[in-house]
Amino acid sequence: MIGDRVDNDIIPAKKIGMKTVRVKQGMWKYWDALGEEEQADFEVDDLNAIIELLGSS
Repeated sequence: MIGDRVDNDIIPAKKIGMKTVRVKQGMWKYWDALGEEEQADFEVDDLNAIIELLGSS
């Protein structure tokens, strides 16, 4: 799952066992993870970085 919102994207995806990538953008880039359920597997600053991330997997 690739998303920018921890509450709508990262938490639900992790609950069903998906790997997560958080794009830190907009007002949501300031959200600090308060626990393991809010921590994405990977974090990037922009969508272009996802290409590099997927290439290294």
